[in-house]
Amino acid sequence: MSFRLAITLNGLLFAGLFLVLCFVPTVYLTGYGITTEDSAQFITRRASPMFLGLTYMMWAIRDLAPSPARSAVTDGTAILLLGIAATGLYSLATGAVGPKILVGVAVEIPFAIALFSVRNKAP
Repeated sequence: MSFRLAITLNGLLFAGLFLVLCFVPTVYLTGYGITTEDSAQFITRRASPMFLGLTYMMWAIRDLAPSPARSAVTDGTAILLLGIAATGLYSLATGAVGPKILVGVAVEIPFAIALFSVRNKAP
């Protein structure tokens, strides 16, 4: 996989997450078996701009040559994805969410691996 493709796919993932979390948080929450109380919707909407920022970062670095700064962005993003996957697995283990969280984890881990694998490739 090329660097540009991996970054573009991650950007699209983050853009989709932003849209869902910001505009239809109940879809995201109920998909994982979480009750859609006002507080859960508030936190979900409040977190959505992080994904918009990540979308922009992916777009901004897609054509950059390998550099320490580019590696920091890709590594940080991969670590973020692995952290999200880990919290999903923890939440499943503690019964806070249902097994549908595994769909998210099945997306997050490969996306993180893709970022690690292309970090030093030319765009």
